[in-house]
Amino acid sequence: MKLTLVAPATDVSRRTGRRPKGTPFFHYYKLGIATLAGATPPDIEVEAVDEMVDLWDPRTHPTDGVAISALTALAPRAYQLARTLRERGIPVILGGMHPTFLPEEAGRHADAVVTGAGELVWEQVCRDWQRGALKPVYAACQNDTSIHVPPARRDIFRNPFYPPLDIIQFSRGCVHRCRFCSVNAFFRGRYHYRPIAEVRAELAGCRRKHLMVADDNLYGDRAYCLEVLGALAPLGRYLGIQGTVDMAFDGEVMAAARAAKVGAVFVGIESVVTESLREADKLHNQIERYAEAIASFHRHGIFVEGGLMFGFDHDEPDVFRRTLDFVDRIDLDVAQVAIVTPMPGTRLFAELDAAGRLTDRDWAHYDCNNVVYRPARMTQLELLNGVEWFRREFYRRRAIARRAWKGRRWFDLTTLATQAALNLGFRRNHQLGLDYPP
Repeated sequence: MKLTLVAPATDVSRRTGRRPKGTPFFHYYKLGIATLAGATPPDIEVEAVDEMVDLWDPRTHPTDGVAISALTALAPRAYQLARTLRERGIPVILGGMHPTFLPEEAGRHADAVVTGAGELVWEQVCRDWQRGALKPVYAACQNDTSIHVPPARRDIFRNPFYPPLDIIQFSRGCVHRCRFCSVNAFFRGRYHYRPIAEVRAELAGCRRKHLMVADDNLYGDRAYCLEVLGALAPLGRYLGIQGTVDMAFDGEVMAAARAAKVGAVFVGIESVVTESLREADKLHNQIERYAEAIASFHRHGIFVEGGLMFGFDHDEPDVFRRTLDFVDRIDLDVAQVAIVTPMPGTRLFAELDAAGRLTDRDWAHYDCNNVVYRPARMTQLELLNGVEWFRREFYRRRAIARRAWKGRRWFDLTTLATQAALNLGFRRNHQLGLDYPP
């Protein structure tokens, strides 16, 4: 029997022609699907369909069953695929963040729904599917701090349009409690980590030039973070990680990051408005130390991609200009820009829903690029136009060139080239109207 694992894409990002849309830098494979493939019993043939890079037709594609993983913005596409496939008599399993938060809704579109970390129940799901006896819901509960994850099967991603980038994960979840964060909601406020030896064994199968450590917050456990960086150092691979601003002030961790050849870090800056950070419960961010933090990363040869969000209740129409001036002043290298979006399952969604402030329940618009609620201190149009203005200004060619010129002081050639590629990639995707982040 053949099982097809599908990563859906939105209408604007889905490949429809000779090549995928947008910059190739963002077309990396999906680790979640690779992990499910690794958990699939060996007597089942498994394949992957990634709609950002693969062409396929669900009306005719030969398969015996389909599993689809969906974030909220991808739920409408997931449901559309499920309907087409089930009309052909093909069983459909839905999982991922959105079905976890809204299992009853997802259940109306599928033969089975998996909530939580799917690999925990995946063998049972597969056996039930083989017998034609799928249960409506499989609830995966992960309570232990230490977890075991089956080695991901990266061999199922054969498309030549993927960049030379491997993805690995040591830990899951985050110790912080940001109001808007769906990661925190998905892992129920817990932080989980894998045995280092288990991940080191999996790394033997990662042969691409670059390596992205996909931990939501590698600095969530300081001692474990040091162990991870120590395990990565002998590889001599170019690394990208995700952390928090405060890790920049930890000299031992920063030295270990440099020794491990970390060249890029994503941190959630979120806002330059103190009241907005308090509102979001992002209390570990200190705006007055942002410049110091970025300078520390730069001294260690690491460029900073900062997550920025607009639309908090304390944001006023001048926040876009204030933020642009601020991030230029502190030498932020790359910005991932998003509109505050109340994802189902988060405290923010519950609060705005209870207050009657949600204006749009079309999940396709929950992509961090649309305004789906009534902002407190500006109109929806002002928020939408302000974000568009910020993206356009931050990613002007002259601004990108200025950041690259400054980067010569801190970065080696690989890091400088990666920083430039990300800047140009975001610029191109924004111009094309593509939805990154998804």
